[in-house]
Amino acid sequence: MDITTTIIGLVMLGIFIVPVAIVSSRNKNNNNALLTELNYFATQNNCEISEHNINSQFAIGISTSGDKVFFIRKQGSDQELFKSLVPLKQIKQCVLKTQNRTVKLKKNTENVIDKIEIRFQSKLKEINELSWLFYDSTISTEVINEYQLATNWISRINKHI
Repeated sequence: MDITTTIIGLVMLGIFIVPVAIVSSRNKNNNNALLTELNYFATQNNCEISEHNINSQFAIGISTSGDKVFFIRKQGSDQELFKSLVPLKQIKQCVLKTQNRTVKLKKNTENVIDKIEIRFQSKLKEINELSWLFYDSTISTEVINEYQLATNWISRINKHI
C-alpha cells in the first residue's frame, strides 16, 4: 500500500513538474536568443551593452558609453525582429505614452491600458518622433512588467541626454 501511494505521488508530481520545467526552459531560451540578438546588434554598431532588460517580446539595452540605446522587438505572426537604435545626442527628451480606455463593469468602471510606448523627441525638427512599443493589448492580454520597465528606461535614458 505504501509503495502504491508513493508511486502515485511521484507520477502526479511528474505530471505537474515536467510541463513547468518545459515552459521555463522555453522562456529561458527565448530570453537568451533576444539577448544574443541585442548584443549582436550593438556589436554591429561598434558598441557594447552595459545595461539591459529582456521581456518575452522585446529586449532593450544601453551602450557602455551611454550614448546609444538599442531595442529589439518580436512582431507579427512569424516573430520577425524589429531592430532600432537611437543615438542620444540627437534626442531632446524621452517620454512615456500610454493609450487607455474605460470599461464599464456592473458596479463601477475600470481603466484598461491598451498600449505602452516610450517616445523619443528629436532635437532636430525635420526628424519625426520615434516610438518603441512595450505593450499592445492586441498582442498580449495582460500587462506584466512593461509599465515599470518603460518608466525605468525613460528615467535611465533621460539621465544620459
